Amino acid sequence: MKNKYLDTKEYYVDNLWFQHGGIIFRGNGVLTWLPEKGFHLVAKILKGNRPSKVEIRSIEIVTPLRIMLEIKTTWGEFAVMTPPLNLRDSDLHFNQSLTINFGRAVFFQYTNTQNRSMKNNWLGSAIYEVNENLIFPDSIHKDVKIGDKPFGESFSRTGFDYMGNNEEHVSGEIAESKYIYLNWSLPKAHWSKGKSWQLAEALQDSLSIISGSIARLRFHEAYRGHRIAQEYNANESTASLGLIFRLFDFDILPKEIAGSLAFFLSEKSEKEFVIRKMFWQIVDVSKQNSDAGQALLLSTVLEASLRTLYKLPFVPNRSTRDDPFKPPKILKQFQADYLSGMHDLKWKQKTEAIIEAYNRLRHRYAHPDWVTTQGGMQSSREIEQSINDMILLSRFYGYMILGLTGIRDLEPKFPVPFSNWKPIMTMETISDKIKD
Repeated sequence: MKNKYLDTKEYYVDNLWFQHGGIIFRGNGVLTWLPEKGFHLVAKILKGNRPSKVEIRSIEIVTPLRIMLEIKTTWGEFAVMTPPLNLRDSDLHFNQSLTINFGRAVFFQYTNTQNRSMKNNWLGSAIYEVNENLIFPDSIHKDVKIGDKPFGESFSRTGFDYMGNNEEHVSGEIAESKYIYLNWSLPKAHWSKGKSWQLAEALQDSLSIISGSIARLRFHEAYRGHRIAQEYNANESTASLGLIFRLFDFDILPKEIAGSLAFFLSEKSEKEFVIRKMFWQIVDVSKQNSDAGQALLLSTVLEASLRTLYKLPFVPNRSTRDDPFKPPKILKQFQADYLSGMHDLKWKQKTEAIIEAYNRLRHRYAHPDWVTTQGGMQSSREIEQSINDMILLSRFYGYMILGLTGIRDLEPKFPVPFSNWKPIMTMETISDKIKD
């Protein structure tokens, strides 16, 4: 599976077609795959029912379209589907050739063989890339040999082996420090074909949410009887949410939580939508260049998620008094609906702190100042308070996500103020004077 993603490939495209503006375009060309860049398509285009007049405007509203390709090789025939691409009228009506780059595509191949285990299970595999070493929950034991002679053995916490409630099995390992290789088997009695395909992306988001290291799905292979679907993806780079915006502080990735969350995300629902919107909004927060932008955007995640869950959309020109969205009331309702259990009293106390942090970030940065003295937004005391508030809200969003998946009896455990964290390094000056 490794070479399928990491190897450079070049294909001759026997036929390609797409429809744009009522015209069916056809052609042929060359498709190249570079893991570090993605796909590069160079094609000669033949036009069909060309209109008598084409208007090219200075500003175009482009409707994305997919290109379908047919590729014949010595090892098989493939049908290829691109993601939605933005092609302009000026590119299509004046040029006989088309050159376009895209990061993702899905290959479909028909085979004459079928694995027996596919009769009752959906089988799949994927490669993910991360930017930092993760510690997985299961150890891997490897025997080392020189020639035929034993040379030693090694143990590492790089394994992942998860069994679901319905005999689902997901297993794999981290290799080369930055690639995660996973395989899975899902019983057809409990999993649809569509849901089993969506598990690859669900595992990507689950690993990212739980670890705080944003994983990227690079290669995905699924078996459908006599058809194999392969997805290649070079889009987006890996990143880390850092110490402030990470949702959890696990040292070792908990497979039960990661597996349960992935299974939940593989089935489309309103709560799944909210979870993903929350997480990727937090990813956007971590990319903001200013502290004010980070704080304000992070605080809006709470409002956006609660308004969506309880169907309380924002209405322009409606007064605050008439708006049914009251953060303290709605947050307490969320706590009762999704975080209730044996730790109710602790959650009720913590909810007050969450509301206070939300209010400080939301209003402080919606009405900013540049005052550096006591009480001003740029004073050291206020900056420290803002950092602690962002850490508190980020960790609370993690609990919200787990609560939405149906995990109950969660005990609220939050980091102490960051000024009380132990130093990551201590440096001491050693005197060069020699004492008698």
